[in-house]
Amino acid sequence: MFENFKIFFNSFFTNYQRDRLDGDLESFNEEISLMADKFPNPEIKNKIEILLVKSREAKNNLLFDKAWKYLNKARSMRVLFYKLPDHKQYLVNEVNSLLKESVKIKEWRCESIKKILLDSNSNIKNEITGWDVFLASILRDGHYDNDGFKFTLRKRQLRNVVIITILITFTIYFLSYMRWLPNEYNNPILLMFIQILGAFGAIFSVAINLTSTNEFKGIKDERLASFIANIRPLIGASAALVIYILIKAKLLSAGIISNEYAIHAIAFFSGFSERFVIKSLENIK
Repeated sequence: MFENFKIFFNSFFTNYQRDRLDGDLESFNEEISLMADKFPNPEIKNKIEILLVKSREAKNNLLFDKAWKYLNKARSMRVLFYKLPDHKQYLVNEVNSLLKESVKIKEWRCESIKKILLDSNSNIKNEITGWDVFLASILRDGHYDNDGFKFTLRKRQLRNVVIITILITFTIYFLSYMRWLPNEYNNPILLMFIQILGAFGAIFSVAINLTSTNEFKGIKDERLASFIANIRPLIGASAALVIYILIKAKLLSAGIISNEYAIHAIAFFSGFSERFVIKSLENIK
């Protein structure tokens, strides 16, 4: 069952990404064709077409991250078609969009973008060019295409998972305390004990890993590993509770176990070993 769900989710995500890329590539390709007829510039047009070809190749190989990067680079070069005075409004629209996005990125990038696009009075330059906008867009894109941003994004995602997990856990405790769950789960003290065992198993696993390795990765990798290690007890506690529920529901082979101490040991091992949990879920029929 778990394996079927995983296959379905991967298939759905792949089709969704492919359809989005197909739509954006087709729309942008039509836009470039119209612009190229008005502003013939073979060199720029050829570079954009090469990026679009690379984007399609990456998409066909299911390398969606690369496909989006190539497409976004091609989009950034689009402004090189704009020329004053006929297309000043197009450039102004691009500048306003860049300035709006710049407030979300690092301060030095934001200030650099403003220096390129604005005059001393903080107004858009009268002689703004497509090249100016292109340079500013490179600065903006550089904020997202680096390990620091990826680390921040991953950390934010994990923090959201932690918050949701805590909310779900307290909801289960409340339902158990109010005795609104099946009889096997109407014992909040027992559920809490199961999670404590899982958290202890996760802490034990982290301690072993930290004391058994002498190799150190880069600073950014170590920061991410440290953050994950800090939330491992919560992951272990949640895993132990899930395994306990599955045992009581007799969805696992361990459901034949009647010895509560054995179940407690399984709760500890659920927090200690991620592979044990994943393998248990995959074995659900």
